[in-house]
Amino acid sequence: MTHYRMRDREPSAIITVAGSERKIYENDQIYLQNGENFEIRFFNPLQEKIGVEIIFNGNNKNDGYLILNPGQDIILDRFLGEQKKMLFETYKIDASNPVAVEAAKSNGLIKFNFYKERVNNFIYTTNYGGSFGTLNGTLGGNYYHSTDTTPIGNYETLTSDINYSDNVQCSTSRSFSKSIKASKSIETGRIEKGENSAQQLNTVNCEFEYFPFHSISYMLLPNSQKTTEVREIRNYCDQCSYRIRKQTWKYCPKCGNKLD
Repeated sequence: MTHYRMRDREPSAIITVAGSERKIYENDQIYLQNGENFEIRFFNPLQEKIGVEIIFNGNNKNDGYLILNPGQDIILDRFLGEQKKMLFETYKIDASNPVAVEAAKSNGLIKFNFYKERVNNFIYTTNYGGSFGTLNGTLGGNYYHSTDTTPIGNYETLTSDINYSDNVQCSTSRSFSKSIKASKSIETGRIEKGENSAQQLNTVNCEFEYFPFHSISYMLLPNSQKTTEVREIRNYCDQCSYRIRKQTWKYCPKCGNKLD
């Protein structure tokens, strides 16, 4: 089933639980229950292969990249570096202790950095009768794809022995702030390893640009932090399914439907 976000021109990453999308609230917050496994649905609308770096709890473990081919729509239910499902697990901290609050500030933060496949540019010279002219040309780099042709699904990851950590710089993401309740203790949640996943990933070699061209961030929070004041982000027009990107929009820019 085609998702409404797959009409966008930028890559998408959608959080789902048992195949159903979780709603996104203000400040890109998503609420989960303790012990819930979740999945990530990716879509690549571009006409080129891209790599996705996934960062959990603000900690980059350099597990490699998930490769998305042009037009590919896949659902990932596991970590790239280990065949374990993604699990949301909660615990409580002392909300009156600023050190404890600071230590937990990246709990539940999940970030996706999207990279385009790298094309090497070379400059070469040619001798014409004693005078040298400089020609600019683009030559294809060396790309090594897996020779394993066994059908195992449309899931591929970049081999982990290629290290991009010295050069890759992630784009600036929004600063997430959590409203601390008046009670002394507050529930916080982290993304942990769950039970074994049956999903298999095929390992290939590929090279990507040093800098991401697109990034998405979500903050996964326990349901206990969801207050009656928090407002759900309108995802799409109920008439034409066009994505509503700003809460200030009064009318759909595509069909003119009045937005509630």
